[in-house]
Amino acid sequence: MQTPIIKYYKVLTRQNSRWYKIILLIQQGKTSAMYIIKTQDREVLETLSSTCLKEVRDKIQFVGNLILGKHQSSPIYLAFYCRFIHLEHQHYSCTMKNYYINYIL
Repeated sequence: MQTPIIKYYKVLTRQNSRWYKIILLIQQGKTSAMYIIKTQDREVLETLSSTCLKEVRDKIQFVGNLILGKHQSSPIYLAFYCRFIHLEHQHYSCTMKNYYINYIL
């Protein structure tokens, strides 16, 4: 079985809202699924937008493995592109740092 690839987006639904959403697109072979996680946990969201690859990797791996029902040490690839999106304004000027496939978990 192929290792899952996760592409993730952090979504701010309204500019001053406390609620954020994390969208995970999980692709495994020819199958893909989308999961939306609604949270007020600013610390998790700040970690996801951190430039520290290890923190991002650990959070995505943890959540991805929970969704997939896998052991926490199971490998997951980060997708090649991630964004932080302000849905209210529909602009993409605040994109997250790109992580390329050579950053394999």
